[in-house]
Amino acid sequence: MIDFLEFMLSAYGLPLILWMAFLSRLSGGGFFAPLLNKRGAVGDDGKDLGGVIPFISLSMLPEIIFGITMGAFFFYVLHYCGVPEWQLITRGGQYAIGPWVSGIISLAVAVRCYLWMETGHGIVLPWGGLLPYAQRFRTQTLSPVVDWLADKLGIQKVQEDGYSRTLNYCRLFMAVKGLLIGLPFGGLILMVWWPAAYEMGARLRGKVKFDSHALTEMVAGAGTGVQIAAGVALLKWLARLIGIA
Repeated sequence: MIDFLEFMLSAYGLPLILWMAFLSRLSGGGFFAPLLNKRGAVGDDGKDLGGVIPFISLSMLPEIIFGITMGAFFFYVLHYCGVPEWQLITRGGQYAIGPWVSGIISLAVAVRCYLWMETGHGIVLPWGGLLPYAQRFRTQTLSPVVDWLADKLGIQKVQEDGYSRTLNYCRLFMAVKGLLIGLPFGGLILMVWWPAAYEMGARLRGKVKFDSHALTEMVAGAGTGVQIAAGVALLKWLARLIGIA
């Protein structure tokens, strides 16, 4: 707890939360995200997406930076734990692992976070019918996992129309996605925070004068910053507990 408070009160704490909130909204198409599309690209409705980038779309850039940020803080933890000084004991002798190990592990964390960010969650955006997003007969990458969990937990997956996801299914879906994204830092905070953020945004729609979905994405991103801070504190505590820091 002390490590967590120290981190939050340090020069990293608040800037990290604001940075992750910004990236989350940017990845959802907010701020200047439309400019990152390829010039001349059009959406499903045939309208120009507003891109200014020639030859290639950079719309995935916010998610990439999102993942890199998580990887960078994981590198910080590994550096704190002294990973570059670890020794590999083999039958042939003792070999220094080298500082590149921290970089490879952190890169793996960044890549996995990016990939889970890219899995998509469009099927739950209507949030059990609370929001007027168009429903589509489709699945997401996480759908098989969430469907299996829903069956095991006795959660109804679709509503009477045969394809709209139920409210509890939407909550479960975002809980699973939050857990997987935040797993290198524990993930339990995001498992609760992400579905709560989307629930909040859905219930605020029409009751506030601003875009409640934009608030949802920024709150979800801010939660990722809190998860990173809590994870850094936890990993540092564990490192001291087992005597490697």
